[in-house]
Amino acid sequence: MTRICLLLALLLLLPLSGQSTPPDLPWNQEARLLMHIAYLAVDDRDGRGIGTDGLETSADYIENCFQHNGLKPLFDGSYSQPFTIGWGAEILPGTHLIVGEDTLYTSDQFRPLGFSSSNVAVKPVVFAGYGITADEYEYDDYAEVEVEGKIVIVFTGEPRRDDPDALLAGEYDTDHASLRTKAINAKLHGAAGMLIVPAPCEPDTIPALRTQEPYRDAGIPAAYLTREAAANLFKRLDLEKLFRSIDLNQHPRSLGVGDDAITLAVELERNEVPVRNIGAIVPGDERIIVFGAHYDHLGYGQEGTRVPGIHEVHNGADDNASGISLLLELARLVAEDPPGPTVAFVAFTGEEVGLVGSSYFVANSPVSLENVELMVNFDMVGRMQNNQLTVYGVESASGLRELATAAGEKSTLELALTGGGYGASDQTSFYVKGIPVLHFLTALHGDYHRPEDDIAIINGAGMVKTLELARALTYTFAEDKIELVYKESSSGHQKDPKSSRRVSMGTIPDFSQPDSLSGFRLQGVTPEAPAERAGLQAMDIIIAIDDILIDNIYDLTYALGKYEPGDEVTIHYRRGDEEFSTLLTFAEASGRRHGGG
Repeated sequence: MTRICLLLALLLLLPLSGQSTPPDLPWNQEARLLMHIAYLAVDDRDGRGIGTDGLETSADYIENCFQHNGLKPLFDGSYSQPFTIGWGAEILPGTHLIVGEDTLYTSDQFRPLGFSSSNVAVKPVVFAGYGITADEYEYDDYAEVEVEGKIVIVFTGEPRRDDPDALLAGEYDTDHASLRTKAINAKLHGAAGMLIVPAPCEPDTIPALRTQEPYRDAGIPAAYLTREAAANLFKRLDLEKLFRSIDLNQHPRSLGVGDDAITLAVELERNEVPVRNIGAIVPGDERIIVFGAHYDHLGYGQEGTRVPGIHEVHNGADDNASGISLLLELARLVAEDPPGPTVAFVAFTGEEVGLVGSSYFVANSPVSLENVELMVNFDMVGRMQNNQLTVYGVESASGLRELATAAGEKSTLELALTGGGYGASDQTSFYVKGIPVLHFLTALHGDYHRPEDDIAIINGAGMVKTLELARALTYTFAEDKIELVYKESSSGHQKDPKSSRRVSMGTIPDFSQPDSLSGFRLQGVTPEAPAERAGLQAMDIIIAIDDILIDNIYDLTYALGKYEPGDEVTIHYRRGDEEFSTLLTFAEASGRRHGGG
């Protein structure tokens, strides 16, 4: 800790915050690695969130580093590969709520949620508690009330929030507390719309519509309403008493609010933002190895944060400024001493919202994917513990474990070699294209996707060792010429102790699916997994599981949470212009994923 504090003190003396090219200083390797993180993981970078100035200046910095170190542009004379992604939403004037003679327009008391559909519901109202159906806890706010074709009013959160002895998770929210989960659950029960009211244990305020979120239509109009507004509009509804009754008994108290229809109208315009991958190349022979890392993070608490509801910069020092730092330094070393094969270095955007950048890259590759013999991904490589590094993907090709072992013999690290090609990071986009992959990861930790992921806890010395291994891997690949033969995996995604999903189908999501396409489109299926046995294949679009309609990836995630391994379901899907059904038996989930099944 003393060494890193001294290094940080030196870094802080430099004007890195506004400097988009690293200085030429005779630093040692650890200082160089920390220098990149010091630029990328400061508050001025806006948490490298999609749509922020900080993401753009980070891209500029990466591009300038490549150029400064003599690497050539990867994209037809440019270091940038630009494209757009759906991002944010704008509230239009048609949004309003009518109850009796009262009309509310967008204000601090009434505001639509970003994932609301643009639609109008004129229906009676039902109070549905917390809007939760949790079979695993034997709790269901919808069990004793009919909400078909009605607008539901539900509380935020869960019963007895922050109580360690609560029926649900208590101190830690379950997935049932997610507003999107509440909306999907309401839609599943036939609700025509949803109003979210802050639970009485929380401040009676509603958040502004966030302009930096990957909003996708949840299928019903949905909006926030303050308790004060709800009390004025629905005088028969005593929210304080209902809240106390539910939390005291940990039992639903759902009820109808009258037969008179109200009008919930939401009109949103969804936006797009420009983003870009950054890439460089060291030319060589026809063999190609690609090194990659994502440079985006969660901004000020975008979707994916483990502390939702706050507006605090998430600097992402480990996730994944550390990976970009490793990428930049490896690129510098390889450019100084080209190994023979062509080596490409790519900094991907949009990983945190579903591998968007790497998916775009492989769909629009500037190099022939047929010549790419290996892709190596650096994601979270800055928090080494006990001199150990996990290298995932060694089962994605025969010969790959041998290659990793040979490189490891030139390192002092203890390597854990494991896993197939699937995972919740950018190597998956390459693996589904038939390319062998590796993923370097030091350690999971409690600061993951939290504001606390800062540079002060980065293990710089450990990063030096990881860089040495990556360099050894590059030259071992070049010199030993170990033949790598791609292997299809039946093991699904990498193991993730944080995953709460119990079942798997073995589907590979198509992350390039446009928001306008209803359903869940497959990029492929895992060999010998339930989806393949059921006859599903690439480009099929799942539209329902039993009676649960699937409009998007979030519906699929919600649906999978309803089942146990061994359950048999009917999958309804589109193939081309025709619709089909097939029986599928769920397997036990085994991995961390970005929305796959």
